[in-house]
Amino acid sequence: MTFFLKLIFWSILWLAPQQEPLGEYWGTGEAEAKYYKLVDIPLPKELAIEAGSFEVLPDQQQLAIATRRGDIILVEGAFDVHPEPTFKKFASGLDEVFGMAYRDGSFYITQQTEVTRITDTNGDGRADRFDTLSDR
Repeated sequence: MTFFLKLIFWSILWLAPQQEPLGEYWGTGEAEAKYYKLVDIPLPKELAIEAGSFEVLPDQQQLAIATRRGDIILVEGAFDVHPEPTFKKFASGLDEVFGMAYRDGSFYITQQTEVTRITDTNGDGRADRFDTLSDR
């Protein structure tokens, strides 16, 4: 039985269509490379990121990732030549983040149920103030 399961698994893997970057699919990869640099960033195995939005913070050193699962994760080292990033959860418990912006020390997010301003008021690197800006 195990042999047949392995055979089916490898057959599916071999027959499955392989992904290619959209630029290669559309024939625009070379032109896009002039403007957009693609970098593979290693992710910890225990961190499942289903990204809904990205925001580069004003210091140009950190990347914020908002997830479908309701987290905001801060990434340091993502822009290094050879990325070995560290990940820190800034906020959690949100409801499927769709969009995110950063201004004047706060994140502004759109989530399933509202628009929210999220702030770290005590400077410890974790969100501690959540202000509902709109819930209609």
